[in-house]
Amino acid sequence: MTSDVLTAEQRRFIETFILSVKDPGSGGEDDVETQELDVSLFGDLFSGKKSISTLEGASAPSVKELVATAGKTGSQEQVNDLIGKSAAAQGEAKEAAKAAFLAFDLVTGGGEITSKRLTGADSDYQKALKAVEKARASLIKAKNKKATAKATEELEKAEKDAAEKKKTVDALVGTVMLKKALTDGPLSGKAGPKLPDKAVAALIEGFQVNPKLTWQTIDIAATAIDPTAVANAIPLVSKQIENNFADKDGAPPPDGLDVSAYAMQVLAMGGTCGPDYFARLDDYVASGGLRATGALPDGSEDSPSARGQKRSVAVAGALLDNGRFNADTDKSKLAIGHMLFHPDAMAAPTPALNAHVLETLHVFTDGDDATDANDVLEGVDAPSTDAGKLLVGRSVGTEGTPTKTETQTAILASMLQSVDQGPVGSCFATAPLRNMRESDPLTTLKKFREITEDGTFTSGDGTKTQVVTNLPPGEDPLIRCLEYSIATAMGRNDAMSLKKDIGNKAQTATYHLQEELKKTLDPTHVGNSSVRALTAIKTGFTTTYDPMVENPSTASDGHSSRGRYVLVATDGTVIESREKYRDKVLEMTLTAFGDPSEESERQAIEKVVDDHYMKSMDDLLNTDPPGNPPWLLKSGGSFVESLTTIHGNTNPVTALAKSSELSDTPEKIGARTTAVLGGLIDNLGDAPPDMLLVQTPGVHGFNLLPNHPTMKALMDGDGTTADKIRTKLTEPGARIATTALDLDETLRQYDRCIAKIAEVYQGLVDDPKREEDSVKRYRKRLSQFQKAARKMRPEAGMRPKMIAELCEGIGTDGLNVDYVKGALQGTLASGLSDPQVVLADTNWGSGEDHTFFVVAPDPISGKPMLWQRTDPPGSMRLAPSKDWIDREWQIMK
Repeated sequence: MTSDVLTAEQRRFIETFILSVKDPGSGGEDDVETQELDVSLFGDLFSGKKSISTLEGASAPSVKELVATAGKTGSQEQVNDLIGKSAAAQGEAKEAAKAAFLAFDLVTGGGEITSKRLTGADSDYQKALKAVEKARASLIKAKNKKATAKATEELEKAEKDAAEKKKTVDALVGTVMLKKALTDGPLSGKAGPKLPDKAVAALIEGFQVNPKLTWQTIDIAATAIDPTAVANAIPLVSKQIENNFADKDGAPPPDGLDVSAYAMQVLAMGGTCGPDYFARLDDYVASGGLRATGALPDGSEDSPSARGQKRSVAVAGALLDNGRFNADTDKSKLAIGHMLFHPDAMAAPTPALNAHVLETLHVFTDGDDATDANDVLEGVDAPSTDAGKLLVGRSVGTEGTPTKTETQTAILASMLQSVDQGPVGSCFATAPLRNMRESDPLTTLKKFREITEDGTFTSGDGTKTQVVTNLPPGEDPLIRCLEYSIATAMGRNDAMSLKKDIGNKAQTATYHLQEELKKTLDPTHVGNSSVRALTAIKTGFTTTYDPMVENPSTASDGHSSRGRYVLVATDGTVIESREKYRDKVLEMTLTAFGDPSEESERQAIEKVVDDHYMKSMDDLLNTDPPGNPPWLLKSGGSFVESLTTIHGNTNPVTALAKSSELSDTPEKIGARTTAVLGGLIDNLGDAPPDMLLVQTPGVHGFNLLPNHPTMKALMDGDGTTADKIRTKLTEPGARIATTALDLDETLRQYDRCIAKIAEVYQGLVDDPKREEDSVKRYRKRLSQFQKAARKMRPEAGMRPKMIAELCEGIGTDGLNVDYVKGALQGTLASGLSDPQVVLADTNWGSGEDHTFFVVAPDPISGKPMLWQRTDPPGSMRLAPSKDWIDREWQIMK
């Protein structure tokens, strides 16, 4: 392990170890390489690949003292002072810290912790381990009972001695690491999102269990969705490391598995999936699942969506037990375990999918409607329509007529997955479907049953629509079918805007046609025939939502690039061009006029269709903004109408009107963000549901999360909404922006920003489409940037804005400056902004992650702003004002 793979936090910790690193023959700045060699040795110590004693024979400079902040821990006054300075160690965590230091002192006897003491203790431990090996060898060689008894006694004695020596090393290292953790980083509470008290307490306790593992776990917990679950799992994962993740028979994991790295992957996955995930770890490891070959149905060539679909189908099939859901069979436990823990799953992780699978288990086992859900699943029949057969076949990967079991598997696989939007502009259907899936899974299950069995979708008013089967490859066909069938049902409803709009345009164009034909043909004949033509045109077409159509540009939500309504003639002809629409209109018009035999009359009708009817449609493209002629229908739809299609009538409530000016400065953005947040909170009502539909008309439809813990923390307490936003969000943001961080935290954030810019450069280097000369230039720029970044490391505390400006000045050569600024702003926000109020679920995600709208202070300006935060890993990017906060915001009630 080299210094390059150490985390920034580990490097800073090591730097405090090395008080004086100096080459005897030099003494200048040229000692960088030897210093990095020393750091690399510590990196191996962190990973468990080397012991402290490895340093004794190293050619690196001598280490005079390992811990600058150590000192005597036996003094209760010193301990209390250290703990008191940690803003994070409060309440339960404070008591845990006191208990941890006391426990360490009981083992070590207290006193100053020096390099000599640490290396001496580790040397004693290494000698004790050698004694254990020697005793084991003697036991193997023993040739009689007396010799065996003696060797056994010696082995037990050696093992006990080694355990005591290890306990001493762990206590010494634990003391050092815990003091450092409470002084700097997430456990200090100096900067960034505060960890829950229970998580901090569990992390502190973790230093007594496995200090090195706990040290590495802190950063995982700091960005986890469920940091408490991660912290509580340290003893569990530590025990597995001790046992080398061996199965119940003692068989080790597969060759090549880095146990230490795998342990961190498990902890990171659990940060998204929560305690249910960790509860399954021991049984899976004991079963020998880690050694299974071909454990997962997907391969490296699969896209994230295809991977999620294949894994869901595999688990769904294992969960079915005689037609009912059963998560307690060995078969189902192993299939779930493969998805959660297998090394192949860690190589292509799906944390968001895993979390949803674990949540769905409760729907069928102990949820409010668990019995009904099982009854619905058990009652599923094989498809009776070609559409249903196609959907099930695509889901489970079979051809021919699906069986009842295959149909149940397809339906259950869709329930296991979350409803994510993908790159299709169908948010008006996705958001309410996502809301229904999370709030009313039983109804969603019944909808999946209907589309597979009958090939129809039933709207809230009882109208049945044939389902859409033209679906994106590799994605869950049932979820996508239901999503686009909702959109299609909405578009075909006579009472809704799309159908009305198409009819009105046809009526206007037919009026022009009628008036012109009256000039050359019998007016009475023209009048009656024109009415028939209009009726034919209105009834001769229908619409469907086609998710496969590529749109000219990405939609204003910044996410959607595919999908729109298409016109379809009653004979099945898809109207994808002006020419096809013109030909069908001419055909219908000629028929309405009695299919005239006179060539002159036919030519007259054709000329009027071209010069007047079609011109009326062409003129739609010349409006500002351009309109949508029938062959180029809109990509989006009405959020209100989709809700009506699913449930019945709904009433939008405007929480905040569209801004009259563009929010283009931090001050304006902060003021508008505060207004949006306050307007939404004041319109939530007394007992809002967990998900509440909201839209920014013309841009996006999604779900507010009124009961998210961060929202509740903001809304709790006395005072007006404005008071709460000011004291809990605005004022803390101002302090973040105007207060210089201490040197340790400055270096922490500097390293994160430098790593982000290096990531941008590396992306350009790795771009397969880039020419070799360009790759060489960017590789050289990356090397120069890294060298400059090492020289420019701050030597004093800085404000966040100063850090951003310093890093920007180092690394913009050949890069988009605005992109770099945005990347640095997001990097600092993810590490420093507190609180981060999770406002809404965006619909955007996959099996790998999910994106939320978050309101948090901008650490550079201090102003509250709207961000898009993707979990995992907790990365943040600013949501453009013109597309989001400046829009009108409506809540659906």
